[in-house]
Amino acid sequence: MMMKNTQLHYKQFKLANFSRTWRPHVGEENTRLAALQKLDSMMPDFARGDAGVRIHETVKQLVEQDPSIKITNSTLRPFNFSTRLIPRYLEFAADALGQFVGENGQWQLKDEAPAIILPDEEVLEPMGEADLDDETQDDETLDDDEIEVDESEGEELEEMDDAEEAEEAEQEEKHPAKPNFKAPRDNGDGTYMVEFEFDGRHYAWSGAAGNRIEAMQAAWRAYFK
Repeated sequence: MMMKNTQLHYKQFKLANFSRTWRPHVGEENTRLAALQKLDSMMPDFARGDAGVRIHETVKQLVEQDPSIKITNSTLRPFNFSTRLIPRYLEFAADALGQFVGENGQWQLKDEAPAIILPDEEVLEPMGEADLDDETQDDETLDDDEIEVDESEGEELEEMDDAEEAEEAEQEEKHPAKPNFKAPRDNGDGTYMVEFEFDGRHYAWSGAAGNRIEAMQAAWRAYFK
């Protein structure tokens, strides 16, 4: 008798905690699907009938199957949605999909943006390799037998070489290498994932930031204060 009461109590507990609006937890690897799910309540009134709900559910299924898929007009056209509904939906869900219209007028993923280098107005551009090669070639055109020096002049030349080396070292300090940032990834929850290369090493940082520039600056400060 005690066993039956326990089973009955367990069943009642399960039913009391059941929710029709429950959604499975989606990890960071599919933040696009999580962002789309937040639009569910808006879709019944998005278009006539159930067209808005159907196109939204189709897009969620596509993103669930391939989190990196690019959703475009040609992606949705085979599903026989209205040609007027498709572009209107893509514009409405652009932020959730992490997409934008590029300069070519086509939809692009925000993660496809080119690598960004932080601007640094105070740092001058270092001398290019071509300029260094020209200087090297000029030096090589001088033959040893064209220059006659005595020992005192040799000492002066050594002092000049030392001065040039010191000047080159000073120039290197004035022209440090710039960090090369990949396009920061928006995690959709106010945080960003930032990766960058600097001085031959790879760095990664993740944290809260107001926008991509602030995220890159925070990533830089995390390693180089």
